[in-house]
Amino acid sequence: MTYVTYLHKPSSIRNAVFCKFVNASSWNVIVAKVNCLEVYSYENNRLCLITSANIFAKIVNVKAFKPVSSPTDHIIVATDSFRYFTLFWDANDNTVSNGIKIQDCSERSLRESQSGPLLLVDPFQRVICLHVYQGLLTIIPIFKSKKRFMTSHNNPSLHDNFSVRIQELNVVDIAMLYNSSRPSLAVLYKDSKSIVHLSTYKINVREQEIDEDDVVCHDIEEGKLIPSENGGVFVFGEMYVYYISKDIQVSKLLLTYPITAFSPSISNDPETGLDSSIYIVADESGMLYKFKALFTDETVSMELEKLGESSIASCLIALPDNHLFVGSHFNNSVLLQLPSITKNNHKLEILQNFVNIAPISDFIIDDDQTGSSIITCSGAYKDGTLRIIRNSINIENVALIEMEGIKDFFSVSFRANYDNYIFLSLICETRAIIVSPEGVFSANHDLSCEESTIFVSTIYGNSQILQITTKEIRLFDGKKLHSWISPMSITCGSSFADNVCVAVAGGLILFFEGITEVGRYQCDTEVSSLCFTEENVVYVGLWSADIIMLTYCQDGISLTHSLKLTDIPRSIVYSQKYGDDGGTLYVSTNNGYVLMFNFQNGQVIEHSLRRNQLGVAPIILKHFDSKEKNAIFALGEKPQLMYYESDKLVITPLSCTEMLNISSYVNPSLGVNMLYCTNSYISLAKMSEIRSLNVQTVSVKGFPRRICSNSLFYFVLCMQLEESIGTQEQRLLSFLRVYEKNTLSEIAHHKFNEYEMVESIILMNDDKRVVVGTGFNFPDQDAPDSGRLMVFEMTSDNNIEMQAEHKVQGSVNTLVLYKHLIVAGINASVCIFEYEHGTMHVRNSIRTPTYTIDISVNQDEIIAADLMKSITVLQFIDDQLIEVARDYHPLWATSVEILSERKYFVTEADGNAVILLRDNVSPQLSDRKKLRWYKKFYLGELINKTRHCTFIEPQDKSLVTPQLLCATVDGSLMIVGDAGMSNTPLLLQLQDNIRKVIPSFGGLSHKEWKEYRGENETSPSDLIDGSLIESILGLREPILNEIVNGGHEGTKLDISVQDLKSIIENLEKLHP
Repeated sequence: MTYVTYLHKPSSIRNAVFCKFVNASSWNVIVAKVNCLEVYSYENNRLCLITSANIFAKIVNVKAFKPVSSPTDHIIVATDSFRYFTLFWDANDNTVSNGIKIQDCSERSLRESQSGPLLLVDPFQRVICLHVYQGLLTIIPIFKSKKRFMTSHNNPSLHDNFSVRIQELNVVDIAMLYNSSRPSLAVLYKDSKSIVHLSTYKINVREQEIDEDDVVCHDIEEGKLIPSENGGVFVFGEMYVYYISKDIQVSKLLLTYPITAFSPSISNDPETGLDSSIYIVADESGMLYKFKALFTDETVSMELEKLGESSIASCLIALPDNHLFVGSHFNNSVLLQLPSITKNNHKLEILQNFVNIAPISDFIIDDDQTGSSIITCSGAYKDGTLRIIRNSINIENVALIEMEGIKDFFSVSFRANYDNYIFLSLICETRAIIVSPEGVFSANHDLSCEESTIFVSTIYGNSQILQITTKEIRLFDGKKLHSWISPMSITCGSSFADNVCVAVAGGLILFFEGITEVGRYQCDTEVSSLCFTEENVVYVGLWSADIIMLTYCQDGISLTHSLKLTDIPRSIVYSQKYGDDGGTLYVSTNNGYVLMFNFQNGQVIEHSLRRNQLGVAPIILKHFDSKEKNAIFALGEKPQLMYYESDKLVITPLSCTEMLNISSYVNPSLGVNMLYCTNSYISLAKMSEIRSLNVQTVSVKGFPRRICSNSLFYFVLCMQLEESIGTQEQRLLSFLRVYEKNTLSEIAHHKFNEYEMVESIILMNDDKRVVVGTGFNFPDQDAPDSGRLMVFEMTSDNNIEMQAEHKVQGSVNTLVLYKHLIVAGINASVCIFEYEHGTMHVRNSIRTPTYTIDISVNQDEIIAADLMKSITVLQFIDDQLIEVARDYHPLWATSVEILSERKYFVTEADGNAVILLRDNVSPQLSDRKKLRWYKKFYLGELINKTRHCTFIEPQDKSLVTPQLLCATVDGSLMIVGDAGMSNTPLLLQLQDNIRKVIPSFGGLSHKEWKEYRGENETSPSDLIDGSLIESILGLREPILNEIVNGGHEGTKLDISVQDLKSIIENLEKLHP
């Protein structure tokens, strides 16, 4: 059975809303990514993710509204299946909850609107308007009567919807107007002669009717509507801005570029810093403007002031303190600071980046010494980039100090705003170093000593340095050194606030305030590790494979809890996770396991134990001080970083594999945030942002379309506009650009002819030459009828040189290598070429149904995907291309890949995927020539490229074998794998139980969401959704019990809850 999960979730943002969703005193930004809603809090000039909600439908729009008796805003979500539902924040459970469940407003007999689904909310919170079909509006009244609101049980915030007819069929845009008497809207539309007009309507909610208003305007430009608080509407056309209202004559202002996005006026809240006459707008070139309208009695004057350049915007959200959120489909979404939006000199400052790798047009897998990397061709227009995605956190060395024999080291901030003391603990000595504000290092002889240091911190309000060595506890106030000398060797030490705890030989644990002993506790065996936490609790690891929890207070020391392990605990770290009353205890054992116990109110949460094997040797755990996340370093055979992200444990490798020990180290003057050591040196380094996937951006001139690589270079086909977007004359130019792998800098390029578009590229078997396919797209032609095949090679002086050229009759849409031959998809044909002795010649060719869009090959077959007619299976026998089999179903293919022998994975433009099977043993010739549909399901996104590759190698006991990697228009990377015959029944039943036990948002059906969607039908899905199964790991124990026991008419599973957790942890290892 096919198993699909995400390696990288969708990152494109097309819709966002700004509201008070979580509570009435703070702002939230809610963004929509394909089928996921993310809720962010806006605080301290940053957006912080609170939670996310997976929706079993594709989100086309989202808006906020405020019910009559609700202290917070609700949101209404419109889906691609022409349905809507509402969500609100449940303050009791601290989670997103359902309001009105799914409401269907689809009409199969009507034609869909060309402007796409439009969702609008009346500024006075009276109605919501949904436009889906030509000539039809769906009106959803909002409850305004508190009495009716309190007595309503079915629809707690909205009335039943009703539909009204409008005369305009070809609608361009709709806007709800500021009209206090009745809900009103403006409609921008085209007539049968493509002339643009504007008409207005008033909505009669009581009579469920719509009446024409007298505000109209004819023969204007097509564009976007922005309502004004003065009751009129702005029309942002291609060249002009118009203002249209009942009281003021039509005014207009010349534009530079067409406007693509705008920030709605939220001037009724003084926190935003914008008055009612100001809007922030963005154009197609990514420029941001301040648009200001000044009204008098009979006229309006308009100004458009440039603010700067950002990502090409899909949506804009104005935030308090002159901040702006730019949601983008083509590049990173950003949080911007507008220093002063009322002055002429503006400088945009990026406060926060939200990584977006959409849209992905092509990708490759690159393997090197540090592991596998995915290189994507991302973005479009001016925002084109290469993205290098690694399953590791990048560590950049800033300075190296050669030194051997380091056992451990520590850094502290003593009466400074940076870490100004470093302690290097060697086998038989400690060296202390003072770092000046300028970054100058000097030795401190007072704290250097002839024994190893095992712990360093500051106490008494950062007024003294605490140093615990193997022989003594030392306090240093900057001038004098005070110490307590231990009669026995000290094995472990830790502190919290002014309290100190050490373990000495013989299993004795001593407690101190400063260096004054205040208590002791005798253990049965020797102590292997200990950790002093914020709750005055000491977790102690014993060589008897036990962990005990000692509580220290003024009344004495008491044993409050104990845990029995199967192996010796070697390192213990406690990290806050559940808030002030709980956290997670990380314990590494002697055999390479890391155990995690969740504590709350001083007690272990039942069944909370998680086990992760990170090797076979003992592991050192170190807490990493980060403003982003509570992170734990696990230093063993392979250094890794552990942290929680949305209640999911993430374990990410580090790029430096030689690391032996590590310490946080903050010094802005040096630009570093950590220290680490190896066998031969110490490094002052900077660690990148903590993410499960590290995404590195490489700027590209133009936007990349195709990519291939050898051991030294990336070869990238790019296209760029010679003139800025929006000017009268534009030329699309094509280039082959070569990037060096080590420096990621462009070292050579080749410019192609005018009107020549680059379409495909492959690396030849010699690992030196590349073959490029192009097509000439002349302005007077509907489709290219000529193109070229070219062979390039890098010269010894790092220049790119063309070695051969072959003209073809059409566009070379796709290229693959087949043994020593080159297979090209050229318009409606598949051709085989051979390159030898510096020339290219045709070996054979065959016609395909309409237009060859992609090709995949193995040793025996050539699979050609057609634009409209699914796939064709070809074989090259005796210098002849012959058709072996074909799928006769109409299918708009976007990519094809051979899944296994005689199984083919095909994706189509509607987001479906099909697995086709070739029967080559049937006695009937017709059956052998006809491909059979074996599996079909809905992925939910348009796949641009599919490759047979593996990013993370599966473990021996993996339940799923990864086979394919798919890249989508919305920036996601999907793993397609095989669950195997033995695992499929359990995973299918588990998926069905989850569907029944876990309530979905909006009441949507996951089963329907994954059904194959044909022209006029849907079919059951043959799919195991890994994202659904993996999402339950962080749920509470009673819910997991209900899933295992088959609650809500499910089927009881023959596994325990702990087995269920192990299964999900196994599945999560397929991806970061």
